Amino acid sequence: MNHRRSQKAWYRIGGKLRYYKSRFEAKWACVLELCLLIPDLAKTIFGVRIKSWDYEQKTFDFTEHKKHGVTVYRLDFGIVTENDELIYHEIKGLMEQKDVTRLRCLKRYYPDVKAALIIDRIPTGRKKTGRTKIKRISDIQQLGYEVINASVYFKNKTLKPMIDNMLFRGLMYVAGKRIAQERRVRPPDKSKRKTRSG
Repeated sequence: MNHRRSQKAWYRIGGKLRYYKSRFEAKWACVLELCLLIPDLAKTIFGVRIKSWDYEQKTFDFTEHKKHGVTVYRLDFGIVTENDELIYHEIKGLMEQKDVTRLRCLKRYYPDVKAALIIDRIPTGRKKTGRTKIKRISDIQQLGYEVINASVYFKNKTLKPMIDNMLFRGLMYVAGKRIAQERRVRPPDKSKRKTRSG
């Protein structure tokens, strides 16, 4: 099994062991933890410093409004800013129509809740799937929710090695199996290995 590409796994990030449903979520957790360690980074990304963050801490109930096809909605991250304001982050790689419906319900029945959509990248729109995703992102922006392109920070030359290091060291369990310490250390650079003499 390629542990570096595993999706669902246990990671210890920020001193807490949590089960993340995707590597994208774990990488964003690393970004939030770095924002605590580097306050100016948070101000660059969110416009405000943050005091704490948590994972899947709140579930919103839509049981009384089943006609929309949504009963409950649990946002991925909760962030407390330096102004004691609570902002939720929803992580999305694929964008389906049901994701737009959930956020519409959130806006309608919990209008005071502040949230942002975190996406893996902005599609080009050359393909139909990309154009569909752009349309759904636009629908969410029209609801008043901020959309943050995570790839800008994942690919940043300064942040990327810090995120990767935190991610590799934090990986603890995959498919119920504990990852040995030596497996959680970054493998050596292949370019530095000695080649056999022909």
